[in-house]
Amino acid sequence: MSSEESQSIRRKRFLCLSVFLLSPFAFGVIDLIYYDSQSAEDSSYLISTIIGIFAIVGWVSYDAALRDYPLSSGLRWCVILLAVVGVPLYLVRTRGWKGAAIIGFGLPALLISMATYSLGYSVAWLTGSWRGLW
Repeated sequence: MSSEESQSIRRKRFLCLSVFLLSPFAFGVIDLIYYDSQSAEDSSYLISTIIGIFAIVGWVSYDAALRDYPLSSGLRWCVILLAVVGVPLYLVRTRGWKGAAIIGFGLPALLISMATYSLGYSVAWLTGSWRGLW
């Protein structure tokens, strides 16, 4: 793999991680705005889940390409259907137990995404930007 290709894959991997970590902020704001609408809340949940899945699968795919690790279809489906198991499994396979433990088996990324959702919800609530939109 050339240096240029490697740099391009790194940028794409970073973009996937950024989307996974920062998009929950927007959905926190959206959930507060449409707090009383069950259908909007369901739609927001579905859309945020799909975006999160694409971001996680994208990150794993780009990381595997950087490490020249062939992703089996079983592992890819595990990441898609049950990321809480699939991502740590992928990290252990590509980095070993010690390497995966150093980066927390992916748990810090999950916690940060949850915190950004709460932050988005809180900022919208504190600024009152949701008032008068109904």
